[in-house]
Amino acid sequence: MKLSYHGAFGCKFMSNGILYDVLHSSSTRRLGHLIGVLALQTAKAIDTLYSSTPPVIHRDIKSANVHVMN
Repeated sequence: MKLSYHGAFGCKFMSNGILYDVLHSSSTRRLGHLIGVLALQTAKAIDTLYSSTPPVIHRDIKSANVHVMN
């Protein structure tokens, strides 16, 4: 199987940091609804990437690789 490079991806500055830090902050632990919202938004973003043509495959999905805007 031959893999080829088709470009790069960049994103704007995400002022709230990474999802890992948000999930492990003491204030977030008390907000179960926020965790559900973040999980759903992350799943939708991944689905959008995988559904594109050609699909964008991310090989290392984890909370440390998800950046949070607001």
